Amino acid sequence: IRKMLSCSCDTMVAMSDITDDGSIIFAKNSDRQVNEPLDIRYIPAATYLPNRKLRTTYIEIDQVEKTNSCILFSPRNIFGAEMGFNCHGLVIGNEALFTKIPSYNEGLTGMDLVRLVLERCSTSKEGKDLIIFLLNKYGQGGNCGFTSKFYYHSSFLLVDSNEGIFVNKASLPITRP
Repeated sequence: IRKMLSCSCDTMVAMSDITDDGSIIFAKNSDRQVNEPLDIRYIPAATYLPNRKLRTTYIEIDQVEKTNSCILFSPRNIFGAEMGFNCHGLVIGNEALFTKIPSYNEGLTGMDLVRLVLERCSTSKEGKDLIIFLLNKYGQGGNCGFTSKFYYHSSFLLVDSNEGIFVNKASLPITRP
């Protein structure tokens, strides 16, 4: 008998206007592969020299001069994270998005984008804009599996103290020089 394993994440938010005490509740499960380590990592704020590069899981991108501190819930072998929050109270989680558009071997993973948003943004809107900018510039792709290959696009739920934004983004391949 072949066992079927669940292969989906769920992310949800209850905003302050619907909770009894006015708090915001963010929740996400992680459906990573069996026996894959999931670390909780603190990334301190940092300042970088201009024109630096940053190595993400599979590609190098332009580094910004200042980054925010953040807490990441991250597979050990990935630059980014399944979910996390930063010093501004911005929270983000990503989920696999399965489309008819193939996912490619080179680009930013959805988990890379989670970390980049937390390090570079202070609001949900800034995060949404950054995701769109980075995917248009670098594309989305790369193996996100631990013991086997697993390629997919990503969707994101970004939440700050004022709003929650849901972003679905499938990317076509980017032609690099």
